[in-house]
Amino acid sequence: MHELSIALNIAEIIDEEMSKNKHLMLLEVEIEVGKLSGVVPELLLFALKEGIPEHPLHHAEIKITEPEGKGKCLHCQKISSIENYFDQCQHCHQFGFEIIAGKELKVKSLLFS
Repeated sequence: MHELSIALNIAEIIDEEMSKNKHLMLLEVEIEVGKLSGVVPELLLFALKEGIPEHPLHHAEIKITEPEGKGKCLHCQKISSIENYFDQCQHCHQFGFEIIAGKELKVKSLLFS
């Protein structure tokens, strides 16, 4: 379950930001997990809430957005929405894409009080 190691990295990012201002309380974390990133959002949420003992994440609202996958067809050059790496082009029905969106995995924002 690599979601736990990702959760630990997110906790480090939060700790770094909180160390800049000692009196802040974490209210909200917004994370982007692209549909083609290989990360299961539900497992990441569980790891963030349960896998890191006594962390400010336990009291924060965690929002996870899932940008859809998009690829540029290697044959017709048109852009299609894709669910996985092996989808067919919606236009020419060939296989093979250059992935242009959906692999994101980032902390988009942190909200403190």
